[in-house]
Amino acid sequence: MSRLTYLVGEQVFWLVFRTGVNEARREVLGLPPLPLRAPFPEARRRGAPALYGYSPTVLPKPSDWPDWVRVTGYWFLDRTADWRPAPELVRFLESGPPPVYVGFGSMHARSAPSLTATVVEALRRTGQRGILLSGWGALTDTGLPDGITAVDSVPHDWLFPQTAAVVHHAGAGTTGAGLRAGVPTVAIPFFADQPFWARRVFDLGAGPRPIPLKRLTAERLAGAVQIAVQDESVRARAAEVGEAIRAEDGVAQAVEADPGPQSTIVSTMTRTHTGPSSASSGHSPSHTSCTDRHDPQSVAVQRPEDADAVPSRSQSGTRREDVEHGVGRERDHPGKQHPLVQRYPQLPDRDPPHQRQHANEHQ
Repeated sequence: MSRLTYLVGEQVFWLVFRTGVNEARREVLGLPPLPLRAPFPEARRRGAPALYGYSPTVLPKPSDWPDWVRVTGYWFLDRTADWRPAPELVRFLESGPPPVYVGFGSMHARSAPSLTATVVEALRRTGQRGILLSGWGALTDTGLPDGITAVDSVPHDWLFPQTAAVVHHAGAGTTGAGLRAGVPTVAIPFFADQPFWARRVFDLGAGPRPIPLKRLTAERLAGAVQIAVQDESVRARAAEVGEAIRAEDGVAQAVEADPGPQSTIVSTMTRTHTGPSSASSGHSPSHTSCTDRHDPQSVAVQRPEDADAVPSRSQSGTRREDVEHGVGRERDHPGKQHPLVQRYPQLPDRDPPHQRQHANEHQ
């Protein structure tokens, strides 16, 4: 059943991204479009390398995954050199202690005013300042009290390190950005893979127990924020995880991975800014596969050696594509674990030691 659901999910994913992949095949590589049937099973049969753009610190590669599957680290696409923050946002950050960021990206709420009121009340109860992301409509930017401001879009890599904690929907990309910043994460998963990443944050000790959206109340959110900003063990773990992720270079690992003869890399989009998606944003989980460039069934977008086709580069000189954070299968029992994860292995019926005292606060 697990294999079947994985195959079904893979096909659904392919139907969502097939148009974009085929557009890239036509315009970049001059290749014919791929059919409705997902190409991933054939790629696996041939042992074509697959790259997973998430951090092994967050989820180590399971021992039963084949050698041609590689976990590279996150593929961050940070702010451009000419980006400048709004002066009023800078003044807000400088006017008091680090605020709590609250944003749900492209998620929608049944009642944005109601969700905003819940968030504002939780911040009031904890005495925290806040920055709300209006995004695609989950939160509103009107009628906010003193000490709380709203933004429409701002780069994660600039804002998150300046916050006391980040509250978000636990999308794959936003989770990676929050963890890299080294501040605690309060996860409010909506659907899809978000509960999985939310649980990983909790298991790592980098945030309190997740609160599913349908169970969110001002009281529960206030309790979670209180843990995030005051529990020194959580703050220390978040800083430690952030340091480990910042030491990784997922883009370089992906570029330098040996794709085999006549192989290419497929990629999808990533989100590295808060706010609605644009040419440099997106955030659904996915994986990349390397397949034969000359095979019409290939899902390839770009060969690693074709540097001229990807003009943007990372600070280290590594080529940077606008690619997606994420993982395909959600494995709860990794094999060889990263040292950070070994300390708090995933235990279905138990909480990490420093979390046990808070286990019932959000029930």
